[in-house]
Amino acid sequence: MEYLALACRALLIVVFLVSALTKLTSPVRYRSFVRATRRMRVVPRALVKQTAVLVVAAEASIAILLAIPTTITALAGFTIAFGLLAGFTVGIIVAVRDGDTEPCACFGKSTTPMGPQHVGRNAFLLLAATAGFTGALIGGPFDLGMAAIAAVGGLVFGGLVTVFDDLYELFRPTPAASSSRHG
Repeated sequence: MEYLALACRALLIVVFLVSALTKLTSPVRYRSFVRATRRMRVVPRALVKQTAVLVVAAEASIAILLAIPTTITALAGFTIAFGLLAGFTVGIIVAVRDGDTEPCACFGKSTTPMGPQHVGRNAFLLLAATAGFTGALIGGPFDLGMAAIAAVGGLVFGGLVTVFDDLYELFRPTPAASSSRHG
């Protein structure tokens, strides 16, 4: 279980670090995130800017807490990650239900319409937060080589999550082109 916890730590560190840095290093991307938050209508309009600041602070905090190699910081990081992801998931469900399919500004610029695939992505991340929390709680000794493999696996999956929209667009089924036979 300790290897699963380590992989989940690495995965969520990448996801939340990239998400926070994307918003913090680009005013354009941050404003896009604020607009997306406003558009989703999950918080009162008067609180959108404050909510956006809190979300970015929480994302950065999660990455920092999970990077510190103690059980208590891991449990705190996984708990905050679960809460934030649950909120994001509810926001996506509400937005899609209300017909808002504008692209998500989670990891910067995206052209992929928000939809059920984002709920699925977040369900995967919620599962990672839950598994990581459980693994951190149980703990135990580990082999350094196996720990390195688990960490690298988590980093790879975290990287894949950050380019999820690109991968979705690449592998998304497209309508078959109509062909007409002239004969």
